[in-house]
Parts: sequence; C-alpha cells; structure tokens
Amino acid sequence: MAKIAQQIPRPDAATAKEIKQTPPRCMVLNSVERAQRELGLRELPEHVAQFGQFMLQQQQRALTSRDVVKAYVLTRSSIQRSNLPAETLRRSWPDHPLTGSIRPEDAMAYLLRTSDGKTYLDEAERGVLSGAGVEAAHRMSSRLAAFGQAPTLYSDMTVRAPALALKANELAKALREGTKAEWFAWAEANIWGVGAAKTGFIASLLGRGDIPTADAREIQFWWKNRAKYTKDQRMRMMRQFGERLEKRLRDMRVNVPSELMPFYQHLVHHAIWDAVGGTQTTHADVASCMLLAGVRR
Repeated sequence: MAKIAQQIPRPDAATAKEIKQTPPRCMVLNSVERAQRELGLRELPEHVAQFGQFMLQQQQRALTSRDVVKAYVLTRSSIQRSNLPAETLRRSWPDHPLTGSIRPEDAMAYLLRTSDGKTYLDEAERGVLSGAGVEAAHRMSSRLAAFGQAPTLYSDMTVRAPALALKANELAKALREGTKAEWFAWAEANIWGVGAAKTGFIASLLGRGDIPTADAREIQFWWKNRAKYTKDQRMRMMRQFGERLEKRLRDMRVNVPSELMPFYQHLVHHAIWDAVGGTQTTHADVASCMLLAGVRR
C-alpha cells in the first residue's frame, strides 16, 4: 500500500462539519468512514495476525521479572526513535548483521539475544546490576546510539528496568486482573517514561491487547485539529485521545479471527500503523526476544 502523504489532508465533509460545530478547544478526530476509504482495512493482515498468535502465547504464560525487563527495555527503545537504514546504524554499531530499514526495538531485540543481552538480563531480572551487567548495558545502548538518546536508554536499562523487575508480581496483577483504568493507573505510577501513549504497547508484549497504542502515526492520522494545542497540552490530552481512538477502532469493525478478539485494539492499531506508514512490521524479532531471549540455563 502506498504511503499516505505526511501532510495533513483536507477533512472530508463529515469531519469538516464536526470541526466547524466544535468549540476550538475540543478534540476532533477523523471520521471512521474516511479512515476506511483511505486505509481499506477490512481484514486483519496476515503478518499482524501472526503477532496476535504471539500475544495469545504470552497471555497463557505466567509472567516473570525477566519478561518485565524485556518488555520495558523494548518499549523504551522504541519511544521517540524512528527507523534507520542499515548503513546509518553502522555509525554506532559498525558490525551489525541487520538489513533494510531497522526499527530500534528490533535492533534491541537482537541485542537482548546476544551474550551481552543474557548477561544483562540475568542480573536485571534480580533487580540489581553488578559491574558485568552494567558494562553489558553500556555496550548495548552505545550500539544503538545512532537512533538517538543513548544516555537515556542506558539509564532505562541500568536503573529503571531493574527497579521495575522488583515489582513484577504487582505489574502482573494489574495487567492480568485489573480493569483498563486500573492498569493505566498502575502503569502511570510505576512505569517511568511510557505514559498513556505507549501503555498499550508494553501491555501487548505481555499478552494484553484491549488497549490501542496512541503513537505518532495514530495521532497524525486521526487527530485533525491537534495544531490548536501546544505540545504540553497534547501530552496532557493523551488519555482522552486514547479513549476516543479506542472507540474509532472498534467502529471500524475490522474482521479479526475469533481467538484473537481479546487483542482487537492492539492488532487493529498495528494494522493502521503499517497502512499509514506504507510498511509491513512483523515484530518477529521482538516476539522471538520476548519468548526466548536470554533464557536461563
């Protein structure tokens, strides 16, 4: 599918009418009708359904502190970082084996499956890093420096991820047993640097999929009058945007296999993310990392 233009398109008649009749400080989203015309998304793409099968596996597993560390590090590595060509990544990781356009979380997924990744995970899952774990985290975050914010990623790996590992049981209870509101509240209070926009993404890596991810592509595609707000205002409105987005995705009525319906929100978000960007993101490396990376022997 051709990549949708990055410029904000003229609103269709239904959206234009809603904008005209809405007070200036009210959020206006793209209409479902226009979304379907532009995306043509009636069936869940096969590669997205495959990620749904991974989520089903995760849902059926008991979560460990190791799972929590991996999910957090993968999520944080993806935030405010974009795809890079393989050659650009060689600026910070000269001998990497990856090809094509590389997602930062896929690069991190690869690193977590190396010997450095195992050393790091063996220590981080216990909640405390020694010299070996710290050194491994430094090498890994340095290799991803071309994506930007390497010092922040290093802090995420050495300070915040081990601290979250100590709360793995609390996280699992909030994720598996809590309502969406309870999960949001727990995540907001305990998961640094993820926020309302990415709470759905980290949940998806751990087997919960009833929350859409309100990331940059979703915002650009759906939120028509976002230019009326400052960046700080938009950040404070992300929970509201997520709630409105959830209804829009539900109203799109995408055909999802029955066994994957508990993950409808995340999977339809995934499909829209690819359709808007003209990409096909399998997240196969991320799924493999979550299932296998650094398994203790």
